[in-house]
Amino acid sequence: MTSPWVRRIGRTVLLACASGESLATAAQDTELTLETPEEWKQWIGEGVGLDRLVTLTRDLSATSEFFTNELGFHVIPGQVFDDGFAVNYIYFHRRPLFEIQSIYNKQLAQEKWGDVEVRFLEKHQGGFQVGIGVSDIPEARRRVRQLNLPEQGSLGSPAQTGFEGTQAPYENKSAVLLAQDQREPYQYVAPLYFTNYTDVARKDGRERRPEDIHPALRHTHPNTATQIMAVYMAVDDLDKALSAYRSLGFTRAALGEHEQWGARMARLPALSADLLLLEATQPDGIVGNFLRGRGQAVAAMGVRIGVQDLALAQSVIEHNTGRSMTRYEIRNRPGFFVPPELTSDVFVEFVQE
Repeated sequence: MTSPWVRRIGRTVLLACASGESLATAAQDTELTLETPEEWKQWIGEGVGLDRLVTLTRDLSATSEFFTNELGFHVIPGQVFDDGFAVNYIYFHRRPLFEIQSIYNKQLAQEKWGDVEVRFLEKHQGGFQVGIGVSDIPEARRRVRQLNLPEQGSLGSPAQTGFEGTQAPYENKSAVLLAQDQREPYQYVAPLYFTNYTDVARKDGRERRPEDIHPALRHTHPNTATQIMAVYMAVDDLDKALSAYRSLGFTRAALGEHEQWGARMARLPALSADLLLLEATQPDGIVGNFLRGRGQAVAAMGVRIGVQDLALAQSVIEHNTGRSMTRYEIRNRPGFFVPPELTSDVFVEFVQE
């Protein structure tokens, strides 16, 4: 069974690294040029870069209703797959997108993907996996093998039908899936996977770029959200995580702090959005408590979402949830975040564009 647009890619994927020079001396996060390193362009090419955050929840309906009714998002019903998973989506004006997954049949899920997701949901909910869209899967696979990383396998799927009978904008052609590896420093790298999109011609004959969102999927969110600006990953050793990402081609990084969350932060440009790595500086701060609760060296925390009108977004969310949200400054922009106990344990931060 296929989804209306993009086939679900399951299973945790940990991308590891060869040892490399620490990036602890990177410049402070002031003015960072967001151009992609040439060596990364060689294999990510015209890919979309940061493609999506995948979250896992025990109750897809309840989580989707909360994001709709309380947070003011337009959640699009996805598909019930024959591998035991059901998926809903939140699309923005361009990628990345927000994907909400749930398991409706544990046996099917374990037969297809093993027990990683099942075991995760027994203890946790929230951010689980980050997709990176690339234009050259063979080159991504070559780089993975050059680093001697454990591969779980590959995935391919045919072109698909769009939502409500619309033409699918692209074909999700293939993906590189890697198996978990606990060897140092592999355990310090985020759960990523690489995927490839093939352009499908529009009816008017023009090609659609992978980062474009099909018009049928574009909706105005009541909270005025327009884009995912960044995905947050918590790590217990920022220097080792940076070294790992450097081996994958993320050679540009800017160091800073997320004072409100009690963390040291590294910002890695990933074309369509930023990947933000956070290491706790306060053991009892937000990041420290989150990572301790997960019991892992690395874990997906959530997203930073850009909104056109932060005051309106805050007013809508406070009215709907009955909770007061505290404002703070993020890189000279006002923002706030919704407590994760309300959002099935995924951090959702709103920032004024």
